[in-house]
Amino acid sequence: MRQRRISICAALALALVSRAWAQEWRGRARVEGIVKNANGEPVAGCTVKLRWGKSGHGGPDEKTDARGKWAIFGLAGGPWNIDFEAPGYLPRQIQVSVAEAGRNDTIQIQLEPAPQAAPAAAAEPPPPQLEVGGKKISPETAKAIETGNAAITAKNWTVARESYVQAVKELPDNAALLQRVAVAYFGEGNKDEALRYARMAAEKAPQELGPWQLIAELEIERGNAAAGLEALSKIPPEKIVDNGLYMNAGIHL
Repeated sequence: MRQRRISICAALALALVSRAWAQEWRGRARVEGIVKNANGEPVAGCTVKLRWGKSGHGGPDEKTDARGKWAIFGLAGGPWNIDFEAPGYLPRQIQVSVAEAGRNDTIQIQLEPAPQAAPAAAAEPPPPQLEVGGKKISPETAKAIETGNAAITAKNWTVARESYVQAVKELPDNAALLQRVAVAYFGEGNKDEALRYARMAAEKAPQELGPWQLIAELEIERGNAAAGLEALSKIPPEKIVDNGLYMNAGIHL
C-alpha cells in the first residue's frame, strides 16, 4: 500500500513538473511582426513558431494573416527562437530578446523564394520516318542509298555497288534500286552480275523500260541477239534512243 502511495506521489510530481515546463514560457510580453517576400509583398499563411530559449520545449505557434502580420500575447521575457515557414519560400530562423516591461519592436522578416526545380528537358522529336516506294526504311538504308547516288554520279562504281547492295537487303523488291545495282556492276565490268540484277529489276517492274534496255545491251554484247531483241520488244520503238542496239543485234544474227 505504501509503495502504491509512493508511485502516485511520483506521478503527481512528474505532472507538476511537466505543467511547470509547459507554463514557464508564459508571461506578460507581447510580440508582433510582419512577413514579406523579396518584392515587399505580404506572405499570408506563414507559420510562425516561437520556442523559449531558456528551455527549448515551450512556446506557441501562429500564422500570418492576409497582410502578412502576426501577433502573440502572454510571453515570458528572455531569449526566444522564432522559425518562419511558408510554402514556396526558404525557411528562416531568428533569435530575439523579449522584454516583459515596455513595448517590443515589430519584427520585420523577408523570406526568400525556394529554388525552383529545373523543368524537365523536352523530349526530342523522333526522327522523321523515311520511305522509299511507300515502304519505311531505316536511317542506315537511307544513308546507303544517298551514298550510292553520290558515288554513281561520280562514276565511283565500286562504292555505288557496295552501297546499293547494302540497301537492297532492306528493299529486295525495289526495281529502281535493283537497276542501280545492275548499272554499278556494269560500270565495274562485271556484266554477269549486271545482267542478273537487270533481270531481277525487270521481273519486279516489267513496265519499266530501263531494265529491259540494259538487258538488251548486255545480251547483244554477249552474242545473244535473240535474247537482246526479245528485251528490245518490251520497249516502244520511239523510246529507244540508241539504234545501234538493232545494228549490233543484226550483226550477231
